[in-house]
Amino acid sequence: MHIHRDNSDKAGSSPDGADVVSVMMPFADRAAAAAQVVLDSDDPEGPHQVRVGLRKARTGLKVFGRKDARARDLGNEARDIAAIVGRLRDLDAVRLDIVGPFLSAHADASGFAALDQALRDAAIPVRAEVRAMIGSGRLDAHLADLRDWIATHSGVRAEKRANKALKKRFRSAQGFGWRFAVLDPESRHAFRKELKKLRYTLDCGAWADGGAARKEFVKRLKAIQESLGAMNDAVVAHHVLDRLTVGCETAERAAAGQIMAALEARSETDIRLTAELWLKVEEAAPDWM
Repeated sequence: MHIHRDNSDKAGSSPDGADVVSVMMPFADRAAAAAQVVLDSDDPEGPHQVRVGLRKARTGLKVFGRKDARARDLGNEARDIAAIVGRLRDLDAVRLDIVGPFLSAHADASGFAALDQALRDAAIPVRAEVRAMIGSGRLDAHLADLRDWIATHSGVRAEKRANKALKKRFRSAQGFGWRFAVLDPESRHAFRKELKKLRYTLDCGAWADGGAARKEFVKRLKAIQESLGAMNDAVVAHHVLDRLTVGCETAERAAAGQIMAALEARSETDIRLTAELWLKVEEAAPDWM
């Protein structure tokens, strides 16, 4: 099953003059296609893309449905469903993106293999829960309601509202970016979420006529998101591996400790890099932002 990705993932752009329907409907389509992948396979892209589609939809609901009670309710349901799917995504990500490289580099070390297997085992009931949720029709019902809400905005130009939201998001991110070097882990995580919302607001049709300048801004935004993502890996891995290794053999606990030490060391480097990357994002922002 192919998971549809809207063009914003490739070019960081939206159609000039797009309306709310053309901007937001792909978010619902993305989540629906990915949900089928979750039902049909263990492909980790399935839960990942369900969550991305729902998060983008939440951003769109906030951009185009401010003070709209129905939009608020739809956003809350998207958040709750994404949280269910997110538990599976976190287990997949820790196994593949964090434990996986250590397992490849230390194939003879039993602790890493045991961690890999423990993560596979932990994912089984969580995957069953996600599939049961999808099979119950909850996600389909939500996406049907979401599409209905989107359809009521046919012909409503997206860019003006999205630009206003983008300006607000950028200023919110600035409050973190200027102080990044002294932020605590919780505030760094909040900064990461603000940048994600900023990027998704761009996907809602903001700055549609930005051309090359917009693409450069998106490129720099992606770079800082990757840096912050590495730091978030340490937080997620710590949470997942701490729970997973309770009562485990010494080799597994030692492997988890080695992974955490490496991630924390990398985080220190990423803190310095991220502060520099934020300055580059600011340099690429248009004057009106």
